[in-house]
Amino acid sequence: MTITSAAHSPFPKAIPFPRIGRPHRRGRGGLAGVRTASDLPSRLIFGDLDESSFKTTAEGWEAAYRDGSGNGLALSVSERQFTARPTFLGASGLSCGPVEPPRAFGELLNLGAAQWQGRLKHHLEARHPVTVPEHDPHQPTALYLPDGWVHTLLVPVAPERLPRLLEWHLSLADEPRLAAGVTGSVALAFNAVNYIEGRWQEERDPDDLALRSVALTGTPLVGEVLRETGRDGTSALTVRRVAYVYRCTSFLRDLPFIVASLDAANLLPAEPDLRAAIVPSALALAAESLAWLPPGRDCRITWAWLEDQAAGILADGDATADSAGQLIHEARAAAREFADAIGLSAALDAAAEEGDRK
Repeated sequence: MTITSAAHSPFPKAIPFPRIGRPHRRGRGGLAGVRTASDLPSRLIFGDLDESSFKTTAEGWEAAYRDGSGNGLALSVSERQFTARPTFLGASGLSCGPVEPPRAFGELLNLGAAQWQGRLKHHLEARHPVTVPEHDPHQPTALYLPDGWVHTLLVPVAPERLPRLLEWHLSLADEPRLAAGVTGSVALAFNAVNYIEGRWQEERDPDDLALRSVALTGTPLVGEVLRETGRDGTSALTVRRVAYVYRCTSFLRDLPFIVASLDAANLLPAEPDLRAAIVPSALALAAESLAWLPPGRDCRITWAWLEDQAAGILADGDATADSAGQLIHEARAAAREFADAIGLSAALDAAAEEGDRK
């Protein structure tokens, strides 16, 4: 079965989705200039402003931000010093510092980035098929006000699943549980999977792995499946292909809901070699490649972009449901032509018959 050079229509390299916006009121005058609740931003880090909580004191003021699920931020100013107590996924933090200069607030809260990414990792990996890397202390982190830390969720998606994914993405526009803005696009990217010998317990034959790949992704391999040996002596069968991946960029606050919603919609792959992952957005944008392992550590997944990331971000801003739908139509047509050209259906039937005989 030829799986690398069969003639078919080209797969669209990028499928931008419409941006999901969440307007908000900006703060005025920084923490030092707050006199009334309307001087505060309408949302901040992990919650929305509860205007009834705003109170002035002899030395300053206090207010609370809440999200309805236990997350939030208690904020107060007294004698030109702020105290911030964020709460996220059952964990609490504390930041204190001067109200001047204004940047001190964000810089000091940013010191808690490792704690909150750790909470996200603990929460999501225990509930959903997604990997959240450990916080890298050598990698700079950035906190954006009012919404906090921005991350990118990477989810492999086959062409046949693209209409359902777009439907889900568009539904976020009317989702009251989504707090901040979301951008999303589907990219055709290079994807390599190393199936580690002695750990991977399913297909172990190169032809079987090749068939598994095209059946799961609906896209071509870019070479033969090869046996390779690493510097540590570990051997693996390596599949190299192009495949579609959904890149959903959102703020830390919204990721528990987004991941749970995708999982409930059956849009998070359960297969370990199609494991989804969450990475800081700056890394997703700047890195030449990204790699991670599923919990069983039986394979290594690597993604590398084929197109200019900055150009892709600009394209996302002009996307509409119609433009995304047209590109999805083209991707599905290309996948059908590819499957027909390589005889995928017959190959799957033959593999099933062989499995029955075993």
